[in-house]
Amino acid sequence: MRHRFGVLALVGIAVLGSGSRLLACGDKFLVAGRGARFQRGGPRALSVLVYAPASSGLSGARLGKLPVDSVLTRAGYRPATAASAEQLAAMMRDGRPDIVLADVADAATVERTSPAGAPRPTIVPVLDNATRQQVSEARKTWGVALRSPASSDSLLDAVDEAAELHAKAAKNAGLKP
Repeated sequence: MRHRFGVLALVGIAVLGSGSRLLACGDKFLVAGRGARFQRGGPRALSVLVYAPASSGLSGARLGKLPVDSVLTRAGYRPATAASAEQLAAMMRDGRPDIVLADVADAATVERTSPAGAPRPTIVPVLDNATRQQVSEARKTWGVALRSPASSDSLLDAVDEAAELHAKAAKNAGLKP
């Protein structure tokens, strides 16, 4: 009996420790530990702005076939979309987003549009069909990068990483994230 209990305990530990993705009923969207991050972050959900002009790979607020807004909303973020440079400037001035998803070609434009003051939004450049070296260079420049086409998991991983960078920047500036 003791032997059976020990084997069962070892199997249970191995199964629980083997992966972070759990299969759940319904939409199969449960990732272990993701909810705990929001509880630690405080009552305010981070706002995510998707800069998606017509010339961008993010046009229509879709990343390939992935509906970015619905994925971010389900994860607890507050997404918004800017479809033109004018909308981007207005949202950057009025809304002060925490994170901005933009095509890598538009990331510098987003950075220039960002108002002075701290904390500035964390920019997540999206690279379409990029090589590992291109993604690595983008990560060196921006701190985080997302390769497209992306899955909902990789999108959320990149946004979670950007949220952590944003919180560190706000803490270093002496502000609440």
